[in-house]
Amino acid sequence: MSKTTPLYETHKKLKGNIVDFHGVLLPVFYSSITDEHNAVRTSVGVFDVSHMGNFVVKYADKQTGIDSLNALLPNDYSKIFPGKMIYSPMCYENGTCVDDLIVSCMSDTEYHIVVNSANIDKDFAWMQKNLKNTTEFKNISDEMAIIAVQGRNAVKLLADKFGFDVTGMKSFTIIQTKYDGADMLISRSGYTGEDGFELIVENAKAVKLFDEILEKGKEYGILPCGLGARDTLRTEAGLPLYGQELDDKHSPLQAMIRWSIKLNKSSDFIGKQAMIDGQDGIFSDVMIGFEVVGRAIARTDMDILNESGETIGKVTSGTFSPTLKKNIGIAYIKSEYKEAKSLLIKIRNKTEQINVLPIPFYKKDY
Repeated sequence: MSKTTPLYETHKKLKGNIVDFHGVLLPVFYSSITDEHNAVRTSVGVFDVSHMGNFVVKYADKQTGIDSLNALLPNDYSKIFPGKMIYSPMCYENGTCVDDLIVSCMSDTEYHIVVNSANIDKDFAWMQKNLKNTTEFKNISDEMAIIAVQGRNAVKLLADKFGFDVTGMKSFTIIQTKYDGADMLISRSGYTGEDGFELIVENAKAVKLFDEILEKGKEYGILPCGLGARDTLRTEAGLPLYGQELDDKHSPLQAMIRWSIKLNKSSDFIGKQAMIDGQDGIFSDVMIGFEVVGRAIARTDMDILNESGETIGKVTSGTFSPTLKKNIGIAYIKSEYKEAKSLLIKIRNKTEQINVLPIPFYKKDY
């Protein structure tokens, strides 16, 4: 049976087009994917991302926590401090991805971890097995809602209309505040390529907060946004999605998050040696961005071909880009073609030309 978020009735009231997304009923769109996408790019939009997982982990002291996180995750947590967030993949011993996640430091001894919705149970079991020396490790996913406010006017909306102290927040930081008498976390990260905030609050406050954001955001032309716009926005911004760019068949070194893997940090981590050993073999495929020259849209798992018609790779994500007015995509291809400027794609039994483009396709200008 499908789960719902605390905002399910709100989505129905707003006439959201609701689908089962990895076992959770969520809106793909309310008005249109393009309108919602453009609202975020030009002003502000609001998303229900309460399907994401929330874990809390505690340690006896600061150094024990840092050592524990560094042994589990490829990024370096040695310089984390209260209020700081650090993104990382999480890997199996064979160097492939369990998931990608964000660790937020709430105090010297407590961390809040957000993981992907489809991987909550798997991630919790993996961390329970591999996070060492914890004093407490809890899955609080069913207790918390997450509302994402994204776009260049997100900071104005939250600061001017709500009075939240977000103006001075740097990217990838988190604060603790109150909403309607309840504790709330506000992080500044975003998954759209725009400025953005994530408001993490207890389920009971979610409907009131979402409604108030929509009401106070009217001045900025705010729209409620669904999974469709979330996907087009993150694809334009070159942000990976687990199950597409990241999975249990590729190393994160192959994807667009190579920067988050610290092979030279002083501590070892799960999957490190396998990643290094496999770079010229099983993990030698490279990731490219591309645009389709014709009018057809690339989709996940479509074949990428060389000029002789041989399959040399697979599409991981493909969409029409409302911002660029192009059909864009991301793919893994054989490393010998990494310098290619154009290749081919098979779309519905037709072969179309693609031009290779740098990732990300879009960067914000403010």
